[in-house]
Amino acid sequence: MRHREWVAPTSKMQFIALAFCLSFLAPAAWSGDSVLYSVGTAGDTSGRHLPLWKTEIFAVDQETVKQRLIFSDAGADFILLPGGNGTRGAIAAAGGRVFSVGMDRKVYSVGGFAGPWAIYELSTDGSNKARKLFDIEWEPNTSNNFANLFVSPSGSKIGHTNYLVLEKAAYLFIHDTATGRLLQKSDISGNLLAEATAIGWMPHDKTVFFTCALAGDEDDTSWATPNSPVGSYLLRDDYNVAVRLALEREMHPKIPGLQADPEQPAVVIGGLPDGRFIVHDIQQGPASAHPGTYLYTLDLARKTKKIFPMTVDSQTGSFRLSNSGRELALTVMQRENEGPKKTSADTVGLWVFDLESASQKKLLSFTIKQDGPPWVSLIGWLDDCEACR
Repeated sequence: MRHREWVAPTSKMQFIALAFCLSFLAPAAWSGDSVLYSVGTAGDTSGRHLPLWKTEIFAVDQETVKQRLIFSDAGADFILLPGGNGTRGAIAAAGGRVFSVGMDRKVYSVGGFAGPWAIYELSTDGSNKARKLFDIEWEPNTSNNFANLFVSPSGSKIGHTNYLVLEKAAYLFIHDTATGRLLQKSDISGNLLAEATAIGWMPHDKTVFFTCALAGDEDDTSWATPNSPVGSYLLRDDYNVAVRLALEREMHPKIPGLQADPEQPAVVIGGLPDGRFIVHDIQQGPASAHPGTYLYTLDLARKTKKIFPMTVDSQTGSFRLSNSGRELALTVMQRENEGPKKTSADTVGLWVFDLESASQKKLLSFTIKQDGPPWVSLIGWLDDCEACR
């Protein structure tokens, strides 16, 4: 499933740099949008051989920092993937709507999370209502390779990728969220999208962006290798033509005393309505040079970057750009076993950066076990704030 061909960079793409500063100097001007996160827990087996998983989804009003439970699968006849399975994007939100991967609870009680799975739209008013949109392609007696659930900004389309073992092919599926109807099925076996590590829609609902990092020991898994396909792309023309944003060496900022990790591409977080991109990158070097994750904007037309180093000395996690493109939510993790007071717990903080007022705000923090439940996953944004007040 390795891809050896890619489209050369275009020269007419227009991008405008975003004035983005992470400081507390300017007054906050938070919008009414709320941040969504999920908490996955495991209860007693109660005589069963599988735990009784429960996933709850909360909305946090960033102005008041009040939160409300908007959905729980505890009483549903289906079960969500625990913790949202954030690395594979099993819960997504856009256009004031929330969607998730789930499976029949009775089927889970027999075979666990092997499948089959389906996509559900979840209510956001606390009523715990849901409707099944469509079944995910599933092959018995094989591992399910679903990944990358993502929703268009309007909430009208939902996409995911899946590798079908019997067909020996990877596909991109696009569905209509009103009817569940399949709009597009594209074979991406020879496309880097099959190995995407980040994916999303541009604001106009038509173009998909994605970033790909290759795993393994081959030379081209390092973007520093000439002709390596590692990097970020736009997917156009009915999601079949991938256009590289720029050569990967041009995507990384140059910071004195630091260098970009050759095994990690610059990851596109999202795009704004006028075509601008927000990107994050891992920089390495001596501690005195402040290595870590850097956020920046990229103007490919002018070949300039605006760099905004993180002000929190911790490990950043998921990033979610609001539908308006004004705010950025992210998780920040502090691993206690890396400090002088070693414990078996981590502290996860939920932060929001306002991109217009240059303000940042910590909403909540959680103490969780390392490599075990509960799992806290950042989902995205709910732009209908009345549903979470």
